[in-house]
Amino acid sequence: QADQVSSLVQKISNLENELDEHRTRFDSKAISTITQIQKEKENLEGDLEKISEDYVKINNEIASQKELINKLTIENDKINNKLKREWKTNQDLRKTLQKERDTIDDLKSRVNELKRTLRRLQRRLSRGGRLFGIHIPVEKIEDSEITVKEGNHKEQFEQMKFELQKRMDKITELEMKNRDLKNQIIKSPAKDLQLQIQAYKKDLDVKTGKVATFEAERKKLEQQIGFLQNRITDLQVNYQEQSKTINDREKRIGDLEKTMRLGIHEKSARDLIIDLQEKNKKLQTILREKERDIKNLDKNSFFYKQQLDVVKGQVQTLYAKNRELMTKLQQGGSISEAEIRSSVDILEAGTPFDKEMKDQQHKLRRLESRTESLEQEVSDLRFALHSKDAKIEELNQIMNELKVVLAKAKIEIGPKGKKGKKSKDD
Repeated sequence: QADQVSSLVQKISNLENELDEHRTRFDSKAISTITQIQKEKENLEGDLEKISEDYVKINNEIASQKELINKLTIENDKINNKLKREWKTNQDLRKTLQKERDTIDDLKSRVNELKRTLRRLQRRLSRGGRLFGIHIPVEKIEDSEITVKEGNHKEQFEQMKFELQKRMDKITELEMKNRDLKNQIIKSPAKDLQLQIQAYKKDLDVKTGKVATFEAERKKLEQQIGFLQNRITDLQVNYQEQSKTINDREKRIGDLEKTMRLGIHEKSARDLIIDLQEKNKKLQTILREKERDIKNLDKNSFFYKQQLDVVKGQVQTLYAKNRELMTKLQQGGSISEAEIRSSVDILEAGTPFDKEMKDQQHKLRRLESRTESLEQEVSDLRFALHSKDAKIEELNQIMNELKVVLAKAKIEIGPKGKKGKKSKDD
């Protein structure tokens, strides 16, 4: 029986050594896992800070562009009003010109009729005839015109030619004014303003594309944070299971210590129990520290998620403002709305991604690869934990056998030679 007890004690020592090795592996892997998770969290926080700074820059640029577009819209309205006034003046001049042309045509017809009348009058006078029955159309001539007088046909004809020349000069002056007005319309800053509006429209579309890309990046980061939270939850579950296992083992060791005090007076068994108690205390201390680390990681992840929710709301607000600004810009252009639509179609056909967004996507791909390697290490850690549980069960079985053997042996303890009592577990 003493040899059997020694062999059992040797087995317990060997199993304890194996348990220490597994515990060391588990502790090193758990610490490396927590360190790697903290590094990943710091990297994600750095990426989020960079993206937040880019978001603030884009928001400031859009605000400045909005102010400039408002100024350009006001200036465009002024130019439109000026063009309307000039167009109205041009129409009035065209009407006046047409009226003057009609008046000239009327004057020409009356001059021709006067010429015919004068020729008839000359023929009658040359024949010595009378002047009865000859109608001279002078009743509709305006006050500015000189009426026909008897015996002064040449003067009246010269006056008519003078009036006709005045009207022609006035028509020429009106045509020159119309030509100058057309040149002013062609040289007006409306075309330059239109090109500037198109340039700002293109810039606004580029900023909108950047906001959309930023939102996609935010969703990917949120998904990565969700994966990290799931891994932290799995680690918490594993730590809780290990804590429960250690508590059960501590309880069994306490029962074994009680049994050994009642039934065994051997130094090696007492030293083994004391060593087990110290190792259990160290393991509990490490476990509590890891639980605190996990709680801190959980709090940081929750705060990180709140920051992402705030950024998500800001991005949605910015996206709505951009769409509203694009709608106002499309509705406000009254001169070349078709050209603005065509330019918008051309711009929307392009790709709004730039080098910075490609770099961020490359970073996310590297983060995904690191996440896969971390998941593989977690699976290896779970396998090690299962093997450790098997070793603990084997140790418990040996302890139970040792209890039975010691109880049946009734070994004397102490200097007084009292007999050992059976434990409650037996």
